[in-house]
Amino acid sequence: MTKVIVLDPGHGGKDPGAVANGLQEKKLVLDIAKRVRKELNDQYSGHRVILTRDRDQFVSLQKRCDIANQAKAACFVSIHVNAGGGTGFESFVVPNAHPRSAGLLQRNIHQAMAPVLKKYSMRDRGRKVDTQAASRRIHVVRATRMKACLTENLFIDAKKDAALLKKSSFLAEVAAAHADAIARTEGLKTKAKSDPKPADEWIRVSVNGQQKHAFQKRESVLSFVRDHVKAGDTVDIKR
Repeated sequence: MTKVIVLDPGHGGKDPGAVANGLQEKKLVLDIAKRVRKELNDQYSGHRVILTRDRDQFVSLQKRCDIANQAKAACFVSIHVNAGGGTGFESFVVPNAHPRSAGLLQRNIHQAMAPVLKKYSMRDRGRKVDTQAASRRIHVVRATRMKACLTENLFIDAKKDAALLKKSSFLAEVAAAHADAIARTEGLKTKAKSDPKPADEWIRVSVNGQQKHAFQKRESVLSFVRDHVKAGDTVDIKR
């Protein structure tokens, strides 16, 4: 059975999200979400990825939930960048239709992010459970009917955090961690690595005791040998 994974890049269009240090949240999270999608599609099978937005457009909070609910998604991850004077990574879940499995998704995300945070000496601010019904930013994980988690990937208004958010390599590591956590939670199968196609073997041909040519294609060898045999030459073939 194909599992539907919904990735929700926060904000968009008229809503830029947090803005600081020459960065806009809406652009960063769309970049990360697309990288997560690519990582899932490149490395795993048995799923289908849906983005609540795949370009710079405004999508209401309820519309984002509707997209996931109508798709009967197995998993929903809303991707954000934080602001407000802190630093580091944190995530939020709420008591929704799948509180236990949402907690599992959240734990897997933090486990996958741990080596990334350690590598860059960034703080893990913890796994948060938001129980405030009026919390607007958590609406997307409250009104969805599947396991859901919202991640806050560093602080756009902290210089150290912003410096990392400007690095494509860092965004790639964050995306890979999200993808690995989703795959682990949903039990996705790793795609079999196809063996590299072996290079064609070189075939060396000597004529009358002297090497004349080396070929990679068998057909070329046969044609060359045939012509020299007809001419009465002595032909020796070596691999």
